[in-house]
Amino acid sequence: MNIMRLRFSICPKTMTNK
Repeated sequence: MNIMRLRFSICPKTMTNK
């Protein structure tokens, strides 16, 4: 989803944590 890519760009740490 585009949202996941956008969130990764804004907070890549958050995606790594999940």
